[in-house]
Amino acid sequence: SLLLYISTFSLGAGAIVWVIMGELLPLRIRGVGGSIASGFNWSCSFLVTGSFQFMLTRLQGTGTFLVYAGVCAFGAVFTLLAVPETKGLELEAIEALFAKKDN
Repeated sequence: SLLLYISTFSLGAGAIVWVIMGELLPLRIRGVGGSIASGFNWSCSFLVTGSFQFMLTRLQGTGTFLVYAGVCAFGAVFTLLAVPETKGLELEAIEALFAKKDN
């Protein structure tokens, strides 16, 4: 099951960070922002991989996957509420969208 998680994560949620970086980060901070996003992505992967066996022995299979499902649900709600739609927008328009939110 851990191998299945790693495979599907790499094809789905794991690759999203690279898409988001390319679309949302302005050129002036893309290097630093990319480093932070990549580090966070790898840290989360490490936490899941490192905690899996411990949680499996303590919470059994159902409890372990319920915890992970809860984290996924939180991520989905966060994405729906906090990540703007950028389809069809140019980089300058995306920057202006975030500049409005900062003010």
